[in-house]
Amino acid sequence: MHLIQRIEANWEKIATAVAQQSQRDRNVEHYRTLDNDELRKRAQDVAQNLGYWLTTENSGAVVERYRALGRRRYHEGFPLSEVVYKLQLIERKITEYAQDQNAATTALEIYGELEMLRALRRFFDLAIHGLVSGYEQAARNTGTWQSDGKPVLQETA
Repeated sequence: MHLIQRIEANWEKIATAVAQQSQRDRNVEHYRTLDNDELRKRAQDVAQNLGYWLTTENSGAVVERYRALGRRRYHEGFPLSEVVYKLQLIERKITEYAQDQNAATTALEIYGELEMLRALRRFFDLAIHGLVSGYEQAARNTGTWQSDGKPVLQETA
């Protein structure tokens, strides 16, 4: 079984690790308001569909999916820093799982797994870009950010 298939087949372990880390990590404080099932569900989407996302030639689909997620998180009141950190946490847990499962023995297998890790990094780069873009778009639409992407500064007395 290829590494991607092992990751997808064992999405539950990865999602559980993400949920447990989210409950302890101060960098995702707002996510602690969610129960473990909700935290796991949010990590499940990435881990369970990883093969599709890594093999799709349509990077625009990845960006758009995460742009929608960014808009949703903005409207749910999650700070942008936590939303980005949470996605990075999911990436970290998937990468840790991949490294723990590394059974590559030949040069060709090792090369294949390195290529998979590079593709994983590209996927998360696209996902973070889409996420931030969607979050900013939602903020602009509500008047908390200017059209140039800068936050509206409040005057203080």
